[in-house]
Amino acid sequence: MSQEYHITSLVVHAAPKAISQVESQIYALTGTDIHAVTEQGKFVITLEGETQTSILDNVETI
Repeated sequence: MSQEYHITSLVVHAAPKAISQVESQIYALTGTDIHAVTEQGKFVITLEGETQTSILDNVETI
């Protein structure tokens, strides 16, 4: 029996003045990791989860 596991990546754009707030909110989500952040407010993140729904819920939250 195989178990599902989903991984996706996103580039998120935020206002530069909101970088620390957005970073905190992303890290508060289960299964998220931030791999890079620019001074212009671009984030490279990954989301991991056991269901497609958990990934989509986090994408919607972000």
